[in-house]
Amino acid sequence: MFFNFLSGTHGLPWKFIFLFVSALVMIHYMLVDVKPRDEPEAEASKGDEVTDMIPSPAPAKHGSPAGTFEEFKAMLGVFGGTETSDSKDSNTSENASLETAMPGHKFKKPFLGSKQDTRDDEYVSVCVAVKDQQQDLPEWFIHHYYHLGIKRFYIMDDGSDPPLSEMEDLGIPREHVTFQYFNKSEHTFYMQEHVYNICVDKYGSNHTWMAFIDADEYLEMTGNENFVQFLESFEEDEHVGAVYVSWMTHSSAGLLSRAKSVRKAYIDCIWDGEGHNILGKTISKVSMYTGTDTVHQVQNKDGAIIVDENGVEAPLQRRPPTKNRIALHHYALKSREEYQEKIDRGNAMSTPKDWQFWNSVEGMAGIECLSMAGYYP
Repeated sequence: MFFNFLSGTHGLPWKFIFLFVSALVMIHYMLVDVKPRDEPEAEASKGDEVTDMIPSPAPAKHGSPAGTFEEFKAMLGVFGGTETSDSKDSNTSENASLETAMPGHKFKKPFLGSKQDTRDDEYVSVCVAVKDQQQDLPEWFIHHYYHLGIKRFYIMDDGSDPPLSEMEDLGIPREHVTFQYFNKSEHTFYMQEHVYNICVDKYGSNHTWMAFIDADEYLEMTGNENFVQFLESFEEDEHVGAVYVSWMTHSSAGLLSRAKSVRKAYIDCIWDGEGHNILGKTISKVSMYTGTDTVHQVQNKDGAIIVDENGVEAPLQRRPPTKNRIALHHYALKSREEYQEKIDRGNAMSTPKDWQFWNSVEGMAGIECLSMAGYYP
């Protein structure tokens, strides 16, 4: 009976129902603005199209606009100004802000430490020869202070103008940084090796280990141990005089000008072939140190050897360069603007880089390396 009503002459004809529903749908689309799914995405602004891009074998994957340290701090949203030794409650408030800032960002907690974390003798330190890199040092300090647990930095200033000690904001408490200034008359041909010797002679007795790296090199623990635990695993072995950490060399990532953050901008690396990654830098057991062999390796007393992360004797050129426990990220180029600055200021070994080196690194690029971009702060 019901079906007869719907289909028979006494009910509503199906043709009428179909036309009525169609009319309602048409009215709906006329009154409501519905964006079609296949509409193309809005094009980037002209400013976005030209930001930091140059022809390169490794196109920018994570490029960011040029920036200063103030912009870097604003991006992190944590550091409000210069931190001094009088800021007794700063760590508590800072750690609280670290837990909540930058929602959605991959968060890596600051160094929690092993039994060495609270040692007064500063178990491990860093000695670096540097000149006119005021804009580079704060992020470098921040990374190694918070994520490696390093609490003593020796900044051997090779004639910066103005001196690096006049920097207002280091990004970390100033009492953890020791500056020593060298004027032009004190500069030697192999200045980098010279200042390494000074670091050990003057300060080596305060530490068990001293790392000799540059301001464009960032250590990263790639395994399940922290930095101190890694070094502790070699401390009692009297045959080990130093640990050799292999480079992970980063390309320019196509950037033309300075980025707000080195770690977040340069996420393109070179492959581990017959190239720059076979080299690295040394963390010396200072009780065994007798001098430098090159800026990459040191000389040791009593026949002690340099070992790699696996405890195997390490030659100057490691093949293959493993980075399963620790890596040294080498931001050898950065942006094109900064690389020109590097050429202009020279280096502490009187062997300044040239554009042939740039082309060599860029020609090996194309390996995505995201791990450093995840660190905060």
